[in-house]
Amino acid sequence: MKNKFSKYILNKIKNKSPKILLPEQDDPRITQAVDIMKDMGFNIKSINEFNNTDKYIEHIKNKKFTNNWTSKMLCDYVSIPLNQGLIALDLGKIDGLVAGAKTSTAEVIKSSIRIVGVNKESKWISSSFFMVSPNNIAYTFSDCGVIPEPSSEQLVSIAYQASITHKMLANEDPKIAFLSFSTKGSADHYKVKRIRAAVQKFSKKYPEIVHDG
Repeated sequence: MKNKFSKYILNKIKNKSPKILLPEQDDPRITQAVDIMKDMGFNIKSINEFNNTDKYIEHIKNKKFTNNWTSKMLCDYVSIPLNQGLIALDLGKIDGLVAGAKTSTAEVIKSSIRIVGVNKESKWISSSFFMVSPNNIAYTFSDCGVIPEPSSEQLVSIAYQASITHKMLANEDPKIAFLSFSTKGSADHYKVKRIRAAVQKFSKKYPEIVHDG
């Protein structure tokens, strides 16, 4: 293991033995990753185990996004490995799915929202990077690829979700920093004002979480 966080995360996953699927198995990087994870003791499933087309079509027929779809459209949709995997996840056949090696982030997110949906406690989807410095300090950066110019309300949600992610992955209490190009109000700009508003709202909603901005 390269650092204590990798060790913590991998041990936590292996102890629970979740069923994990990497649906883009025709990519050589995925093939290599699957072999490595299996050697480490992970329960990696194959996309070939989830090819019940009729059942999957019936399942997505109940989703709003398939309204007025033809039989061919339904069949084509469930034949895509990413969609097969997400349907299996939605049905509880697997516990986690990793994708994005060949499929764009936008497509992964769109299919995930369509099939699995969004947590009822969340209004928006956001992303984060979990990064560990050379001196073994963990940082969670968010949002890094989904909402290009978030509102103050979205910033509050992004910060809160990032704090949950950090706690889960680093096993330590998060400390939130709202970043902008202004240092403590040194600039007067609408983007800076948005950050200030987000900090004020976050303070009222989540006073128990250490934060600044």
